[in-house]
Amino acid sequence: MKYRRSEVRSTVHALPQLRFEDQTLTSFAGLVIFQKFFASIDLKSRLRRCFQTVARGKVFHPAAISRVLKHATAQSVEALRRFLRERVLDGLRTFQSARVTLDFDGSVLSTQRRAEGTAVGFNKKKKGARSYYPLFCTIAQTAQVLDFLFRPGNVHDSHGAEAFILACVEAVRAVLPNALIEIRMDSAFFSDAIVGTLARQGVEFTISVPFERFVELKKMIEQRRRWRRVDGETHYFETSWKPQCWDRRFRFVFLRTRAKKQQKGPIQLDLFEPYEYGYEFKVIVTNKTLRAKRVAAFHEGRGSQEGVFAELKSHCLSPKASLLRYIGENNTPMVREFRGRLEIAGQSR
Repeated sequence: MKYRRSEVRSTVHALPQLRFEDQTLTSFAGLVIFQKFFASIDLKSRLRRCFQTVARGKVFHPAAISRVLKHATAQSVEALRRFLRERVLDGLRTFQSARVTLDFDGSVLSTQRRAEGTAVGFNKKKKGARSYYPLFCTIAQTAQVLDFLFRPGNVHDSHGAEAFILACVEAVRAVLPNALIEIRMDSAFFSDAIVGTLARQGVEFTISVPFERFVELKKMIEQRRRWRRVDGETHYFETSWKPQCWDRRFRFVFLRTRAKKQQKGPIQLDLFEPYEYGYEFKVIVTNKTLRAKRVAAFHEGRGSQEGVFAELKSHCLSPKASLLRYIGENNTPMVREFRGRLEIAGQSR
């Protein structure tokens, strides 16, 4: 069924009154609140400029619907990517944060057909399926994606990573030249090139170390008799070390955590499953000067990036969550009006 333009579009002249009460509404009921916000940042016209090369529909402009990407050109996709990156950087410029934490990691995006740019690679959930494997840069302070590097599904995590990391660092420094930039990454990005580059750029970092590849590190763990206490379950020691092919020493923090290991074999009692306690080990390379306990806590914070990936794969944030995040992080006249209405509604509840 096709609709006329007048049947699907209407003008909103005032914001609705917000109240906290039980109502039978769909999850899209609050979208009307975003219309005023989108108008204030001139979203539609800016999206139109991104998709100038895409044919215009009879009812909807291509910039008004997400499925326009199916017909988008490489030029329009790059324009959209640049526009989204600029919006995130504008937010950082407004906040003037003294510290910006960047997390880098890849995430598998499976496809059902032979889509352009896909390849068969590591796919834990759908083995043998074609997929993309983009590398994301997310900002921990705002839980936003700063940028991404498009890649097919058959590449290693570190493929193209060094240049992409530097580009993200330069973009943040352009808007916050005095901010401290810090980076967290997993062991796939551990290399002399990346570690050395970050150190020369004055970027603080923590990177997981694939210590099983280095006999020297394994010996250090096995021969260590005295571990310092982090908490009841975790202990550590640290040393200055470098692989033989590196030119410079760095700080390596060794962590061991007590972990339950399920006992294999026949079980005599059927009331419970017995466990034996062992240790799980982790090594982190860093140029931070914080205490080892704080270094470990900072590095473990990169797990929050998985929540960002989950939101991206489930069609981004819900309208309510997006609105509350924006209200909490901005202080424009329109947001102050929103905040005032929310406070009045909360007091009258």
